[in-house]
Amino acid sequence: HKGDLLLIEEADWEDLDNGTLVAVLVEEKLVPREFYFANQRIHLRPDDRHYSEETYPPKHPGCYVIGRLIGLIRTF
Repeated sequence: HKGDLLLIEEADWEDLDNGTLVAVLVEEKLVPREFYFANQRIHLRPDDRHYSEETYPPKHPGCYVIGRLIGLIRTF
């Protein structure tokens, strides 16, 4: 949700297991996504079914995986 605070452990995307919840900068927006690497592409699956999966080549300038999402503080 907008305004939530994320606790992130920095990690290279190469060190992440498939299915890991990650924090990603997509363009200029920080988003939490489920991470998968398959077919030489990074797949980012949202938790909310209203959004579709996004895929990027590993060196895409508009997609930067910051690391593992290890905590969330919900603000109201």
